[in-house]
Amino acid sequence: YEEIDSKENLKKLLTSFPYYEDLYAEFYITYVYESYNVEFYRAYKNGDRYRIESYDMQNNRTQLIICDGKNVSVTNAEGHVKIYSVSEEFSFANQVSLPSFLFYEKSGYVLSEYRINGADYIVKCDFPELCTSDVVHIDVETGALKSARTYLGEKVIMFYDVIEFEAEYAFENDIFAF
Repeated sequence: YEEIDSKENLKKLLTSFPYYEDLYAEFYITYVYESYNVEFYRAYKNGDRYRIESYDMQNNRTQLIICDGKNVSVTNAEGHVKIYSVSEEFSFANQVSLPSFLFYEKSGYVLSEYRINGADYIVKCDFPELCTSDVVHIDVETGALKSARTYLGEKVIMFYDVIEFEAEYAFENDIFAF
């Protein structure tokens, strides 16, 4: 991702999310603000189609969301299925839990720090209205998110850790069927 060579180009990358048409990712989100909880996600994206498998460890709850490009199927922990038409509410970005910084332009974030450390771009995005900030590590070579930490003042309130990320993943066609 050689074009991420300046703060302006990084802003363009962040505001173009989801910047991968095809991806497979596994990640954990750990919340430590008022209570402790860990959620695990497995996300597949292929153009307009996506599949999101999630597991909430505190509540021992699973959820499966599948979009075939026209409709979205949401299966809750009890196995109940609801079908919705594709809309902004049911876009990939709105259904997969993502760090707030990815919504840079929409949310009033300010890029306050930007540096390269080895194989990582390290970016700090501040959101003054909420007194929060995200410190984000992005892979220099791929432009993929590696990790993020959300702070409330000086206290970490959320950890976002990518376990696996593959762009241009080879999908089996039935993975987006419901």
